[in-house]
Amino acid sequence: VPPAGLAVLLVQPASEVTPRRQWGRFTGGMLFVPLASIVLEAFGVVLLLLVVGMALVLTPGGAQLLDELAAVGAATAAPSAQELEELMAKLLRQPAIVGPGLLFIAAYVPLIEEMFKTAGVWPWLRRGLTAGEAFAGGAICGAGYGLFEALFSTPPGDSWMTSVLARSGATLMHAFAAGLSSWGLMEGLGRRGWAKALAGFSLAVLLHGTWNAIAVWTAGLELSRLLTPGEGVAASEALQELVRDPGGGGTVDLASHVPNRGFQLLLQPEPETGAVLHRPHPPQVPFLDQV
Repeated sequence: VPPAGLAVLLVQPASEVTPRRQWGRFTGGMLFVPLASIVLEAFGVVLLLLVVGMALVLTPGGAQLLDELAAVGAATAAPSAQELEELMAKLLRQPAIVGPGLLFIAAYVPLIEEMFKTAGVWPWLRRGLTAGEAFAGGAICGAGYGLFEALFSTPPGDSWMTSVLARSGATLMHAFAAGLSSWGLMEGLGRRGWAKALAGFSLAVLLHGTWNAIAVWTAGLELSRLLTPGEGVAASEALQELVRDPGGGGTVDLASHVPNRGFQLLLQPEPETGAVLHRPHPPQVPFLDQV
């Protein structure tokens, strides 16, 4: 709902660009930008794993941690709750993992996505667009990407209204950042205003990277809290069942959850017994039924 509503508002003031082309920008942001970004981000993940592996080898205790991870991956039986809790705690305390991971999410991912979100103005680079038209074209493309992200991410709330309000912030961020980078691209290639181009793209990446860093940091704090004595036992037991039987037998598919929301769902207590609630199926996305 937020991406579609924002797109409608942005399409209205279109001048020489027809509504059909404006909606084409929205569709491109929803389909082309994610697919193109995923390809380069997958390549970045491979590089990230290589960097983390090399950093761990050079870090005291890092080689031992790699051996523990390899042992867990090769083991036929699921690790115990205590072993899983200790391993996750080590990972969170390891700078060789946290540092490159945060840099990847807060720098590499925004660079790639903001580069492709300028696709909304690519056909008009030679003909030229006004500053407002370039910004609006990029913002429409960014709103389309926001819709893709909203459809394929875990809803941040249990109600439709909560999900809409929470996703509105991310959609506005994507739209505004894409508008800045598209305006900068038009200024640079169309009017040779390279200083404006650099400023627009840098501000877009900074905004996107800050948003991602805050989201990851919040999820990391929540995960660290769950791994503290007393609370970490329940988290480890839930994760142990996921490792033993992912996606079936009364457990929850780990791939369908992000850390902060997913752990809340996994550890939601029964109203009377206080025991960990294991959901038989992943929670449905509330607002999909309303579209």
